[in-house]
Amino acid sequence: MKKQEFKASGQIQMIAKSLVTVCGIYIALIVIGYWRIGPTAISSQTKMFNVFFISIQLLVLGIVVVFMIVNNDWLIKKIVLNEEPIPAENQKKWFVSSLRIGLVLCGLMLLAGSAESLVYTAKIIVGLPIWGRKLFADIFYDGRFDWSQLLKNSFNVFKTALIAYLIIGAPQFVRWQTKRTFTQGVENE
Repeated sequence: MKKQEFKASGQIQMIAKSLVTVCGIYIALIVIGYWRIGPTAISSQTKMFNVFFISIQLLVLGIVVVFMIVNNDWLIKKIVLNEEPIPAENQKKWFVSSLRIGLVLCGLMLLAGSAESLVYTAKIIVGLPIWGRKLFADIFYDGRFDWSQLLKNSFNVFKTALIAYLIIGAPQFVRWQTKRTFTQGVENE
């Protein structure tokens, strides 16, 4: 006898599924944010501790991605009991709209928490010609390259771009997640 798979099909289940996905994304972004801070904060320690610290972060990130973003039906089953299913044509609309709302809220929360990153990114963009000239001079005349400054600038620009992508509703991610969610349900039936 085949075990019946759980599939979110009610309004509250759709909202819960999208919010668990958004929480997973938010937690993953917080973990990624500590990559920049973690190893540099403990640089006086041994390299083995740095490797262990990054390994723990990768493990947490992997667990969050797998269990909260990709395979979150088990969690929805524990959060929300079975309910009256909504018509199939409305399931997709409920899922897409609740996921978009959640992603916009996630972007706004990140925006509120990282206003300094936005200011720093604007400063990078405005000062890019001056910074680029100094960078080339340092490389060609002194033979040195400031990796820490480049990584810090790249991280802030990436974070700002990610915040903007989430605020506009992450259209590609929503399409991918919707396609994956609704084709997975067809395959399981």
